[in-house]
Amino acid sequence: MKKVFLTGGTSGVGRATLELMCASQEYFVDFTYANSTSIKDQLELKFSNCRGYYCDFRNQDSVESILEIIKSETYDVLINNAYVGNLLENNYHKIPIEVFRKDFTQNIIPVIRITQGVVANMRKQKSGSIVNILSSAIRNPPLGSASYVGVKAYLAMLSKTWAKEYAKFNICSNAILPSMMETNMLKNIDNRIIEQAKQNIPSGEFLTTSETAKVIMGIVASTFKLTGQEILIDSANNI
Repeated sequence: MKKVFLTGGTSGVGRATLELMCASQEYFVDFTYANSTSIKDQLELKFSNCRGYYCDFRNQDSVESILEIIKSETYDVLINNAYVGNLLENNYHKIPIEVFRKDFTQNIIPVIRITQGVVANMRKQKSGSIVNILSSAIRNPPLGSASYVGVKAYLAMLSKTWAKEYAKFNICSNAILPSMMETNMLKNIDNRIIEQAKQNIPSGEFLTTSETAKVIMGIVASTFKLTGQEILIDSANNI
């Protein structure tokens, strides 16, 4: 049974991926949660092959605690999924510098530190797979998404860097770029914007979290030669 570390496992794509992996009985999933203790308990009750740990990227102490756990474990798969913040803020020139600073500190630094911790033991076992959940918005940024897209684009370049540096250790690193999904990321967005976005999709339908989870599973099960890639899932919206 392969060992997985998944950040943000109680909602959206993270939860869909956790449930798919655990149901397959091929993976044991350690996952993080920040706000949903009840969902964490439900998942642990439903699946004996998962275990939740509190980690809020806004809380430095909780990140430090997770790093201590990671040091003592060897994972076959790392899925960087958690994100703190909003998809849309304001026009670029109206976004306070504090927002950019906060989004960088809360969404990039924790990912860097967690990945460093996991990769240390992947290098020792000379194998591993890193999957970074990003967004199709880095290909076609919507208005008002400068900070969000900036964070995701930064992580996209890190994903390629990891692929290049760790190929000799049979560690692959790939990024998933899903289009808009009906998750908590949309809760603060005007319904008119959401409907317009749906109309712009050739299929006329939003991507689902379960569809994205299936792509993640495919990447994890694939050859180590598949690395350094950005897999776009957007129903031909960005051709």
